[in-house]
Amino acid sequence: MNVQASYSCLLGRPWIHAAGAVTSTLHQKLKFVQGGKLVVVNGEEVLM
Repeated sequence: MNVQASYSCLLGRPWIHAAGAVTSTLHQKLKFVQGGKLVVVNGEEVLM
């Protein structure tokens, strides 16, 4: 398969559950609350 595993490596990690984060493979995002604010980490985008 020709895929980049950088985002996929995050799925199923114990620290994600401990941090209360929510992952989305469909939208390739990781969301969690830090300091009362919602933090959204986007997956890698291919720019052409």
